[in-house]
Amino acid sequence: MRYTPTAAASSSKMETGLLQPAWRRSHLSSRLLAAILALVVLQGTLTYAQIDVDPKQVTLTEGEKTSLLCRSGNKINYCRFIVPGASQVLVLSETWPSKTPGYSYFGQGLAAGQCGVTIDRVIPQNHGQAKCFLGIEGDEIEGQIELTVALPPHRPELEVISKPPRNFFEADETLQARCISRDGRPAANISWFLNDEPILEGLGVPETAETTAADGTSKLFTSVQEIKRRLQPSDDGKFLVCRTSHIADRGQENMVKQQLLVKYLPLPQQEITVYGVTLTRTALINVTIQANPRPRVEWTVSGVVIPQGTQNGRYEAYEPAELGNGEYNVVLSIDSLTLEDTTKDYMLRASNELGQQEYIVRISSSNTPASSGLDIGAIIGIVVAVAVLLIIVVLIVFARATGRWCFGAHSSKSPTSETIESPVQQEASTALLSNAGTAVPDATTEVADSGPVLTTAHDSSNAATQPQSLPAGHAQPSPLTRGVYDSTTVPVNDQFIHYVPRGVGSGPPSTTGSSFLETDLDSELNSSIGGNNNHIVASSERKPVDLGLPIYKDPRWFRAQQKDILQKQAQLRTNRGSISTDIY
Repeated sequence: MRYTPTAAASSSKMETGLLQPAWRRSHLSSRLLAAILALVVLQGTLTYAQIDVDPKQVTLTEGEKTSLLCRSGNKINYCRFIVPGASQVLVLSETWPSKTPGYSYFGQGLAAGQCGVTIDRVIPQNHGQAKCFLGIEGDEIEGQIELTVALPPHRPELEVISKPPRNFFEADETLQARCISRDGRPAANISWFLNDEPILEGLGVPETAETTAADGTSKLFTSVQEIKRRLQPSDDGKFLVCRTSHIADRGQENMVKQQLLVKYLPLPQQEITVYGVTLTRTALINVTIQANPRPRVEWTVSGVVIPQGTQNGRYEAYEPAELGNGEYNVVLSIDSLTLEDTTKDYMLRASNELGQQEYIVRISSSNTPASSGLDIGAIIGIVVAVAVLLIIVVLIVFARATGRWCFGAHSSKSPTSETIESPVQQEASTALLSNAGTAVPDATTEVADSGPVLTTAHDSSNAATQPQSLPAGHAQPSPLTRGVYDSTTVPVNDQFIHYVPRGVGSGPPSTTGSSFLETDLDSELNSSIGGNNNHIVASSERKPVDLGLPIYKDPRWFRAQQKDILQKQAQLRTNRGSISTDIY
């Protein structure tokens, strides 16, 4: 059966767009194509509209030379600039000069997509917004640059907010002041000083207010900052300074200042002791006090009051002498000072309109006591001395541990327990070397009873050819110095001679370069030291301990005369032909 859609189904498909007339589908396609074309055109327009300005904003001073540049990624057909203060619109190109004096083309050419202008001398009228217009393929795009021509502010103003009722401040009062820098472009920076010392505490947040210039078009800026400071007696006579800095100052100082008048009662002090007075002579007790205004003083000695400018018996009080900066020198004179005078307490009372202060004064005939503290130089000297001492101690410990310098020379000459032979070894060595026809001392330093003993091979067949004494220039070593090296000799190279007790191994070593030499020394050794049979072995692989030498803790293998002994032993073996050794 063939399916035939019903009218309701056809209507539903028509509504959902599954089945639409051909004219409607064509209309939708046209609208889609138009939208795509519009996007392409818009993208091209945006591409052409892209423009880069350098700089985007700049602050200039009057008389300065500057350049402004607008760049595009496409070739420019024409370049126009509108600059505030210029008499006309600037049409610029690298191929012809500008018709407006003071303005010229800047850039690498219109073909490179650059349109710029150079202002030879900036004037205040150039302040504002400069505009550039670039013609590209029938379109014109625009760029903007903000120009700020700096104007110096007026002289700063200093206002004292907390004005004192009596035209002066008292110590510990709070000073509140305000500094104003008007009509600058841009806003000026404000700094506070007390004389030449910067004030960093008690400063308020700087505020900036905009005002309109006289031309009614441009804006100017006013800077304001406040300060709060608790006044100290040391502030008296100093100047509170407000100083402004601005890009258009051209190095000129722009400041305002006001002197501070701070009054205070005489300042307190701890107990005062005057040293160095001399008995039987006139003593002058000098005390320095601080006060503003000038103080009046009086002395009290054992209940007797002596006002300034008066005399009472042996005591005379002088008028305070001004030293400057609020300091005054007060003097009491004592005629024919006695020992009793040095035991009294002297009270000085100073007063002015703000109050009074009392001081306890004592006198002493002794000299001024030395300071208990150390100055910087002494501390540095002590530190350097300690550092040098530590370095010396470290060097001594290092030299002693490693046997260097004087410690190395001492250890090479002094006999130790390692270099002294036992009586048994001395007797064996003497007997064996006598049989060999020469007295060559034993070089071993082992003290153990069963340790190896180093000696020379004995051959009676050529005993007559052996040297009967040590070579010329070499003295016979004593028992205490046997086995000690002579510093003029050198150790045995390649071949080392050592002894292996009989029974250690069953035969000669299989290693190439080593050989087992058995001699009739074994019997002699048995008869001399109790029957310990030994083999003489020559090997290039042996160590100093194999020669019967001690194992030293330092890197020196042999002592001075031990080298001499080994050299003579090697010479004896060479002459007899038993073994060959290389001396180096």
